[in-house]
Amino acid sequence: MHTHTSTHRGRILTRTAAGIAALGLLGFGLTGPAQAMTAPYSVPGAASTTSPEDEATDSGEQDIDDAVFNWSVNDESTGGSYFGGCNFLAAGEAGDSGMARIWTDKDAGTLFKTNKDGNFTDGNVSIVKENGKYSTFQSRCETGDGALVNGKVNAEAENNHTGDSVRITNGKGTVDPETNSASIQWKGSWTFAYYGGMTYWTISDPKLEVENGKGTITGTYSGFGADMDDLSIWKKLKARDGTIVELQNGSVDISDKGFEFTPDFLGVKTGADGRNLQTPKTAENKSWWGAMPQDWIDFNLETGQDSYWYTTAGAKTSIQPRKTTNDLEVTYSQPVDDPDDGDHTENPDDNPKEPGKPGDDGKDDDDKKSAGDGSATLYWSLNREANGGAFFGGCNFLSAGKAKDSGSARVWPSGGGGFYKSKSGNVTIQKPTGSTFKEASWDSRCLDADGEAVSTSRKDSWTQSRVAIKDGEVSETDSGVSVQWKGSFTVAFYGGMTYWSATDPKLEVDSSGKGRLVADLSGYGADMFDSSKWVTLKPESITMANFENIDLDALLDDGHITATPDYLGVKYDNKGKSGSSGSAVGGADENASAQAKKTGENSDYWGAFPQDFIDFQHKTGQYSYWFTSDGARDPYKPAQPMTISLGDYEPGAGDYAPGAGSGAPGQNVAGGGGQPGTGQAGVGGAGAGNGAGAGAGKGADGKKSEKNGDIDDETVFAQEAEEARAASELPIRAWIVMGTGLAVAIVAGFGIRSGIRRHIGLDPSDLV
Repeated sequence: MHTHTSTHRGRILTRTAAGIAALGLLGFGLTGPAQAMTAPYSVPGAASTTSPEDEATDSGEQDIDDAVFNWSVNDESTGGSYFGGCNFLAAGEAGDSGMARIWTDKDAGTLFKTNKDGNFTDGNVSIVKENGKYSTFQSRCETGDGALVNGKVNAEAENNHTGDSVRITNGKGTVDPETNSASIQWKGSWTFAYYGGMTYWTISDPKLEVENGKGTITGTYSGFGADMDDLSIWKKLKARDGTIVELQNGSVDISDKGFEFTPDFLGVKTGADGRNLQTPKTAENKSWWGAMPQDWIDFNLETGQDSYWYTTAGAKTSIQPRKTTNDLEVTYSQPVDDPDDGDHTENPDDNPKEPGKPGDDGKDDDDKKSAGDGSATLYWSLNREANGGAFFGGCNFLSAGKAKDSGSARVWPSGGGGFYKSKSGNVTIQKPTGSTFKEASWDSRCLDADGEAVSTSRKDSWTQSRVAIKDGEVSETDSGVSVQWKGSFTVAFYGGMTYWSATDPKLEVDSSGKGRLVADLSGYGADMFDSSKWVTLKPESITMANFENIDLDALLDDGHITATPDYLGVKYDNKGKSGSSGSAVGGADENASAQAKKTGENSDYWGAFPQDFIDFQHKTGQYSYWFTSDGARDPYKPAQPMTISLGDYEPGAGDYAPGAGSGAPGQNVAGGGGQPGTGQAGVGGAGAGNGAGAGAGKGADGKKSEKNGDIDDETVFAQEAEEARAASELPIRAWIVMGTGLAVAIVAGFGIRSGIRRHIGLDPSDLV
């Protein structure tokens, strides 16, 4: 049901839319590190999302009866193990194996539950892979793409965990978006099987209680006890109630469609007297150091898995980083007590007073012109560089939600590795396929509208991907209009080697039309000159875009506007100072430290994003990608147009010119290694460049695109990429051509500079 607020304009619609450790057990191996990360959720049968006009609800407490619980717990619970192949999740309460042994397919129906198709399902509970398919006994140790995780105990190794998640449907209870409170009970069980099933236990009937954004999930623990040092021990444990999840260090924003949060682990201390003690917090392990709730750990002192649930000794290449918690997601559809099905087209009687429709008597002409239901959707690509080819890692791209911590500057693993999401809550990443925008995917993230991989050397090459955030709450006063969205998206450069996230963007426009888009920015900081540096950045309120003039009449009367954020002609004052030691653009360190001078040659695309936005990017390592720096990618940096829609209007793939917001129409853009004035590729192409190949081409500024064989790249990661290439003893050209194949695989597996310099291998006896 809509809330109507009378104003001098006549009508404004305001809607609230919220957006296992060293199992020093059974001699199977020892505890290793694990880092908590968020996994994407795309699950069959989950509560579906709907368009903004389908989601109007009464404010305050609402009854729900279809809540869906999604949680992959942590990466260790679906990771390769020292023995038994892998750790995995199973639906239902596991039966008694009678001893510590590896499960087999013959145990179906007795030890573990499946349906007639062999899927891990039991009542309301299913185990689902990251690609949305059900997990089975045969696929339990495989990623969604079919890659085996067996024996992979290096948290930095590619495909070292499956990412499977627990899905529980039909949760019943209440939610209150206004106070960020909820009470939801689910019925069902799931089992943690570690070391192929040699040790396992179960959680049943989780109940969530949240008040003012803080809370817990409680449930019942059951299972079987074992002893690493005495394999003859096997006993059924007495079931007990306890805390499954704590949400005290963070908070949750509850919307009328669902919410997502990271359960407490990081920074949590435990005094558990297990086989292995919690290791002290250090500079090296602080990004994954912590513990599960004490009840959880106390119960696992009896299962033998105690130290798999808190940080013990081990480096980032052990299992330790895989122990941290992944995001937990709850979704639900229309509250059961809302008589309005929210669909104002199939049943007009649902809302006979909708403006501009029959039965809307008593409204003036201005109101009849109004479009939309007061729930705003934001569409924005940021700039072409954020969606373009990259000198290393394949491409730069957008991801829905707040990406989890990778623990170091490295290319995201194949399939996204739980970092990438195309959809999260109110946020969807869309990209054109032909002329139609569709939800993006990991496989399509680096493809243009024609299905061709984007390139740094081909003119106007970018994916045209955009962030779409629905359910913005629109408010109008005499002083202007504001729109508040709930949700996050992530901007990943270099295939994920550097990334940051924007949360809860808000558009503020005063009565004169001057506006700005602000959001809480967070992410991870890196340093070109110290590859060991990887710092969690505290959230900051940052201006992402400024607007000189937004047409409020068009927004409120026509129901949508498209406006280009200020960039062209904007000067950036180098107050944040560069992350590099250099002092001049194009210096030996290849990290621009100041905005280039405006010239006749660069005037069509000279400018900058907002001051505080660029200052923030000093910390992420993306500093010079957001202003003109005399680099070959300068023409791709200007801000792209942003669309705000209050109703059904959605900009199509043909609404923006390929170079919109990036300079003069038809402007020729040469990438690294391309020939000036032609835009032709100079790398791995037909050889039609000025000194074809990466080594001698020229960029858009007519200067050499490389210095001494290094790509002319202004980010902190040029040096990292170059060292990885050199270490491989492959030619530069081959590395570039293989940027999305072998090169990425090598980088993802070895961890760039530091990984190349150390011996890769694990001795389980070292992982105490």
